[in-house]
Amino acid sequence: MEISEERLDNLLDAESMMQSLEAGGVDNWEFYDISLEAYRKEKEEREAAIIHDREKAKFLEDLFISIEEKLCEGITEPAGSNCGYGFNDTEGDEAFKQFQNGVAKYVDMFFTT
Repeated sequence: MEISEERLDNLLDAESMMQSLEAGGVDNWEFYDISLEAYRKEKEEREAAIIHDREKAKFLEDLFISIEEKLCEGITEPAGSNCGYGFNDTEGDEAFKQFQNGVAKYVDMFFTT
């Protein structure tokens, strides 16, 4: 991930300001926790979205690896070594079914409520 120098400066400035406020006792104010409720909720939602995106990426990665493995099961060299490769139609059909089922599962897992 990359951020601009301006964004980095803003983040460092905000961090410094927060540290100064906390050093001055703002975190002991009566309504400090109430004031941060919206921030905490937004942070929780952002973290949940990151986890969800990672789960989607992992699912797809696993799906494509399993399809590749299925296709590779049937690789042969029908004309002999170094003369070209082929694969059995059965493995191709099974890999395609695996792909279709995986896409359907992906949609069910990540795009239905």
